[in-house]
Amino acid sequence: MKKAVSIRLDDQLKQQAQAFAQSIGISFSSLVSGALTKIVKEKKVEFTELTVNGLTPEHEQALLNSVGRTDNIDCIIETDEDLKNYFQSVMQEK
Repeated sequence: MKKAVSIRLDDQLKQQAQAFAQSIGISFSSLVSGALTKIVKEKKVEFTELTVNGLTPEHEQALLNSVGRTDNIDCIIETDEDLKNYFQSVMQEK
């Protein structure tokens, strides 16, 4: 049996979450329920901190450390996947 739950959210956060849910074709309620189900199943909560550039601090530092280096540039970054692969190679060098 499902129960109604009332939570207080910042207006802008609620609007953004509703818009995101709609963009992936689910209701806001399904989005919240899915997030809570994942938390309960995994018994952990993960919050990924992002820098102002939209990167994790670790990825941003790796990118900054690689600036100006030419010894490890053997690819052209055109897609998100290319960038992900580049970050992985830089992170493995640590």
